[in-house]
Amino acid sequence: MSVTLPPEIQNQTNRVKQLEDQLKLVVARRQQVKAELLDVESALAELEKMSPDAVVYKSIGNILVKSSRDELISELKERKETLELQEMTLGKQETSMRKQWEQAVADLNALLIKYGLIKGERTTTGSGS
Repeated sequence: MSVTLPPEIQNQTNRVKQLEDQLKLVVARRQQVKAELLDVESALAELEKMSPDAVVYKSIGNILVKSSRDELISELKERKETLELQEMTLGKQETSMRKQWEQAVADLNALLIKYGLIKGERTTTGSGS
């Protein structure tokens, strides 16, 4: 037997799914930025251990190009600042989107209660007690 949900519930369900998908994208992008930030910090730490006249190379595509240690340190510090800003912005976005998603879920639950599809103030727990 197929149950047709009221359009109001269908719309809210779609909204919850849309917000969830957007939140997952922001979380994934934030994780990528954090991983790149760790790589940059690690490279910076290694470069700073080297003597200023050390021979260093940087990767450009599939080739390695000779560069100066100080030039690489400068580039990496700039990249680090950019990544830190991106991570901070994505963190704020994640917090905001998570609040929107939680509100949308609460609104969906209220609609389900309103239409008698679930009993009021029902909570789910992982334990059977």
